[in-house]
Amino acid sequence: MIDFDDKLSMALNHALSAHPAFANLYDVLSNNDFVRGLPIIAALAFLWFSRDARGQLHLIVQLLAISAATVTSVLVQRLHLFHTRPMLRPELGLHLPADLAGQLWNDAPWSWPSDTATLYAGLVAIVCRDKPRLGVALGVWTLVVILIPRVAFGYHYASDVASGVVLGASAVLIADALFKAGEQPLVDRLSAPVGHHPVLINTLFMIGVWQLADLMIDPRAAIHAVALFMRH
Repeated sequence: MIDFDDKLSMALNHALSAHPAFANLYDVLSNNDFVRGLPIIAALAFLWFSRDARGQLHLIVQLLAISAATVTSVLVQRLHLFHTRPMLRPELGLHLPADLAGQLWNDAPWSWPSDTATLYAGLVAIVCRDKPRLGVALGVWTLVVILIPRVAFGYHYASDVASGVVLGASAVLIADALFKAGEQPLVDRLSAPVGHHPVLINTLFMIGVWQLADLMIDPRAAIHAVALFMRH
């Protein structure tokens, strides 16, 4: 697997390095939360506003599961398992975009599993469960715009991305199973606030989805700052 990871990373990277201008554009767009997340977030918003209170509660449970899976992937990276990011391995000879400096990732060198793949695979899985054709289209978008660049530019190996996809999709399946297994009276009780306070719930939903599309960078930074403060 390690040999396959190395060869695929080098093959994709060298193919793109033959066209430096396109490679730089591709890297910028693949890391732009607005560009890469717009169709997925729009699809989730469509699902949200087309559902009743029970359906919206179901979506909330799915999003919470994806959030937990994404946080888990970040924490697992910090366990320093398997390998460092390809961009930090000079022997691979990867050509990095002009604005991408590998040393900036020295504080987060470990790459398994991919938190980006976990998040976006989970979001696409939600859409697939409700609108399969739309979900497939978003899956292709995610593969081309988000996942392939993670491998091509050395952020992650293909195995990191594949593991993240499995983790994100599994989180949605587990959330679905738990929601269906919930007792009807309990589900109805939890759905009531969603239906009774639509303005508040809609606002919180949009804020939550916005932060998810940004990989929860702001909440994570805030939690990290508070943790540092508590240690002193």
